[in-house]
Amino acid sequence: CLVKEGKNECEDLQREAQDLQKTLRSLAATVRSEYSARCIKDDFMAGWKETIGEKGDSNVASSSLSLNLGFSVHCVSANDYLKIQKIKAFTDGQPHTFSDATDTQIPSL
Repeated sequence: CLVKEGKNECEDLQREAQDLQKTLRSLAATVRSEYSARCIKDDFMAGWKETIGEKGDSNVASSSLSLNLGFSVHCVSANDYLKIQKIKAFTDGQPHTFSDATDTQIPSL
């Protein structure tokens, strides 16, 4: 590491690496949440089809399955949300993944 103009280059690089890691964690968590939400919806619909199919009434099954149930699934980060909103103390550290409360999906509930 070099010291330039009173600055330690290593410290600057470490800080930059930490910022990039936090950005990557946030992106990975968002993608994982979107994937998980799709899987939960798909699993629900598969179970719904199985349940309706077991009743044996094909008219009910057809009309029920043609409905767009349109439900929302939220994968949230309550711990980060509480820290960002300063509701929870930072005794176990700063928010780990998100820095914006909206990204935790708590406000969208």
